[in-house]
Amino acid sequence: MNLLYIITDLNIGGTEKILYETAKRLNKNKYRVTIIGLKKQGYYAKKIQETDTINAQNMLETYTKIHVTDTKNAQNKHKTCLKQIQKYMKQCLAYGIPAGFFDWPTSGLGPGSRYWDHPRYYERDRDLFGLYMPVACTLARIGWEPVPYARSSEPKVYVERFGPNSDGLIWWTVMNEDTKPHKVTLQIEPSGLQIDPGVVRAVDAISGKPIPLDQADGRLLAQVDLEAGDVRVLQLGRPGQLVRWRIAQAVETLDRGMRMRRLDRQKPARAVHWRPGGSGYGREKAERGCELLFTGNGRSPASASQWATKLTAPWASIMVKRMTFIPTIPSRY
Repeated sequence: MNLLYIITDLNIGGTEKILYETAKRLNKNKYRVTIIGLKKQGYYAKKIQETDTINAQNMLETYTKIHVTDTKNAQNKHKTCLKQIQKYMKQCLAYGIPAGFFDWPTSGLGPGSRYWDHPRYYERDRDLFGLYMPVACTLARIGWEPVPYARSSEPKVYVERFGPNSDGLIWWTVMNEDTKPHKVTLQIEPSGLQIDPGVVRAVDAISGKPIPLDQADGRLLAQVDLEAGDVRVLQLGRPGQLVRWRIAQAVETLDRGMRMRRLDRQKPARAVHWRPGGSGYGREKAERGCELLFTGNGRSPASASQWATKLTAPWASIMVKRMTFIPTIPSRY
């Protein structure tokens, strides 16, 4: 049986101690324990990692390190941060969690702390969002199942099951937590899932490539190559079910794009790097570009901010021109 426990902190405290003492006493032949900490590792995180019966994860520490590093030296660390963001998204995907991005620190007071204030961050990561988020959201909607009905041939390669969904499709995430690559044999028990092994097919849900299936002793066998820290999402179903899911994903993507165009059609243009606050701001063309226009309403100030600067107009009901800027547009939408 798989046991998953998510805790905010794994430092020193009563809850952490009870969790550690309970987990290490469980029968490792009956239970596989995974503990996920949402903050930086501490005293009990290190003690847990010293055991060989508990799989300890620290999903959000990865992102904290990325954000600090990128804020200090964005250009030199661009490629490194992209790899770390990908690692973070893969860790989330393995447990069916859509990756989120928080402020560093969480109060939002740190300079450059808001991920979504920086187009260079989310434009850099745009392809990763498109690659992992649709599948992660699908897994989150379908729901995790405690009995995987599948087993990995490697002890440090973990398997989680999601589904079946209403159309009968089943997903497994396969994550290599080892520091070296593995060629894994995934053994699936079709009898526990009431599926016909002779008619189902397997597909890599990320790449869309087929995964060959063999049969032995009433089990389905799939060979999966995994680099260190890598994740695969295996999708199992009849050919018609697999095709219907792909078509539905394409239609949903197209529908969202058309909907956003309709919603944005009546919205005023906004400077990419300046977030409006209060009653917001207007724009007026100028010789070198555009000017931000603030109009007080007598009740609250109007403002625009980015991580390094904040412009605020007074409460008076006058129009104030505070800044001339050259507007910039993201490379892609």
